[in-house]
Amino acid sequence: MNHEEIKKKLHQYTGKQNNADDSSIAKFETDYNGVRNVCFVLLDGKHIFLSYSYLVAGEFFPEENKIVLHFTTHVISLQGQNLENLYQDLMLHLPKVIIAINDRYRDILKNDSSIISEIKIMINNA
Repeated sequence: MNHEEIKKKLHQYTGKQNNADDSSIAKFETDYNGVRNVCFVLLDGKHIFLSYSYLVAGEFFPEENKIVLHFTTHVISLQGQNLENLYQDLMLHLPKVIIAINDRYRDILKNDSSIISEIKIMINNA
């Protein structure tokens, strides 16, 4: 997915061009009070959304540049760069869409923004 496709996808989800903040992550408006889901968009274009109400734990591994989110039915692993702010936002249920981008496009994004290069989805068998 190239940079323009990422912007188009974020605009599609948010309805606003400027909500994307020139990154691959769109957030809920601060006054939004509806149902909160987070949508993950993988490199191959596959989408999955999960409800924040089923997020039971999150782990941040700064030395591995990785976040692991434990939902009741899935485990989501996010690999990338500059992930600490994203981790803080996930604790507050702010991200609405998280899009994985190919490494070759990461230089287009802001240097201080979180960059997700890989999203892994595992289904809990519990």
